[in-house]
Amino acid sequence: MRLRPRPRRLLSAALATAATVAALLTPTAAGVAAAAPARPNDAWVPCTAASPVNVVFTGGFSFINGMRFCVGAYQLVMQHDGNMVIYGNTGVALWDTQTEGFPGDHAIMQSDGNLVVYQGTQWLWNSRTGGRPGAYLCFQTDGNLVVYGPPEMTPTDNCDPRNSPALWASKT
Repeated sequence: MRLRPRPRRLLSAALATAATVAALLTPTAAGVAAAAPARPNDAWVPCTAASPVNVVFTGGFSFINGMRFCVGAYQLVMQHDGNMVIYGNTGVALWDTQTEGFPGDHAIMQSDGNLVVYQGTQWLWNSRTGGRPGAYLCFQTDGNLVVYGPPEMTPTDNCDPRNSPALWASKT
């Protein structure tokens, strides 16, 4: 007697495999490779791939819960507990906004140049760099998160302090 595989079981396995592959290959903002999808209580998970170059976030970019960016050996995470954190490649937190305990938070790199963590419409933390339209946020391959002022000339490297003054940095 020859056994035949059950079509439903095969279909379920194929769909689960396709979903896993799609999650791993889906690019995030600016084409940056991301870590495995976050679960609500995850703070750090190893990156499956990382961008070898600095990543720029311009005014209006929103960081939502669970969003993470892997650059070099570092990871920038907007955690589900409301804290924005930079992790090293071993999972050690190197910097954070100290806004944990506010689930549902999000962060915005505002068009006025201020990086702000919000709960709803109430701000919880900010980089104090407002009033500089055109400023942008850069997550650098050295693990530093920097708000740069508007470029004074046409930049060849958006995260080059010779092109734009650093207004704020995480100093990681």
